[in-house]
Amino acid sequence: MPAWYQDAAWRILRGIRGQSLLAGYNVSARFVDPEPGDSYVLLSNHAHRLDPWVVGSLLSRTIRYMANLEGTNPAKAAFADLVGAYGKRKGAPDYAALKRTLDLGRAGETLGIFPEGDRTWDGRPAPLRPGMGKLLRVLDKPVLLARQEGSYLTGPRWAQTERIGRWTVEFRVLSRERVAEEVPEALERGIRDFLAADDLRNPSLREVRFECSAPAAGIGRLLWLCPSCGESDTVAGTGDRVSCRACGAEWTVDGNQRLEAGPGAGGGFADLRDWTDFQRSRLAGRAAAAESLGIPAAGPGPVPEPRKAAESLPDPAGARSITASEGVELRRRTPRGAEPFGRGRLELFRDALVFFPADGGVRAAFDPGRVLYFVDNFNNYCEYSYGSDRYRLVFRGGNAYKWIEALEALRGGGGNPT
Repeated sequence: MPAWYQDAAWRILRGIRGQSLLAGYNVSARFVDPEPGDSYVLLSNHAHRLDPWVVGSLLSRTIRYMANLEGTNPAKAAFADLVGAYGKRKGAPDYAALKRTLDLGRAGETLGIFPEGDRTWDGRPAPLRPGMGKLLRVLDKPVLLARQEGSYLTGPRWAQTERIGRWTVEFRVLSRERVAEEVPEALERGIRDFLAADDLRNPSLREVRFECSAPAAGIGRLLWLCPSCGESDTVAGTGDRVSCRACGAEWTVDGNQRLEAGPGAGGGFADLRDWTDFQRSRLAGRAAAAESLGIPAAGPGPVPEPRKAAESLPDPAGARSITASEGVELRRRTPRGAEPFGRGRLELFRDALVFFPADGGVRAAFDPGRVLYFVDNFNNYCEYSYGSDRYRLVFRGGNAYKWIEALEALRGGGGNPT
């Protein structure tokens, strides 16, 4: 797409769609420093699906965003190209996207990057992807930092409905000279500290009401463990009510994600962050207590083919696992399309991620230490890399977030597994 066409599209859409978004979401901006006159690199925290539009609508230049376009439909991908966005692999290194970034920078374009790499699930700031400081030095441009507050509470990743409250964007500039002179690691720390917005723990948002007609809709994508009965994958939300299908416990939740206990409710949680912290702690405990199936760790070189690896899998009956999901569909991506493994039960043990087909087909076993770049795509499916292949998991309404957290618990860390 020619640059002049993208510039024209941005100007038109900024004046039409952009202004309606700013008014509709109650967005305001604070420029601690003015927008640089020459091309620059825009860095922003990422919590809402429309972050690129909202932040871009507050600025005068056309932003060439590096965007996660995997999993988008063709119409949305074409629209992204229209306004100058270019794709990158989600959750994994992408040298083609890096080259595109460097080429655009050398051509004098203004670049937009979300250095956390993906939207937050529970409002907790994610770590910056490594290497950002070095990239900024190579690009040799001033950096415009955009710290968004209220964006997560406006449109949580898991939610089916959005809220209206207050969304602010604060802009600060790091000069070209500072970027060139500062040690890359120190530069990254400063960027991380400024962008690390946490709406649920932000004192300035405590008195702001985020209004929503159905604040619990979609909450089963975030919550999977009932604190009252301990059952998994039984939490659902309708209207403002959160309930467990197993024990009947109920809570109410508001647009600010504050909880009020109802009949049979346990946990004593003040808000959804308390609930997700509870889930994390339980996963950490399960990871510590999970049993090994006795599978030798894969050595250097190619990973074993998962179906062949499962042939020597001992009987896992009775072994304590970290987590499991039923009704999961597993596929392997190939140049010719998708190779189906069937639908069945996915279970994570200390030394194995095992897929058990429901139709009695061939099992598949993966070394969890070599399951890399596990990501969720728009609450529709998850993908991960294993050796030279990419695998897809379709949960059919199940909870994908718990698998991201479970793999990290097994690794002994937090945040997004890489």
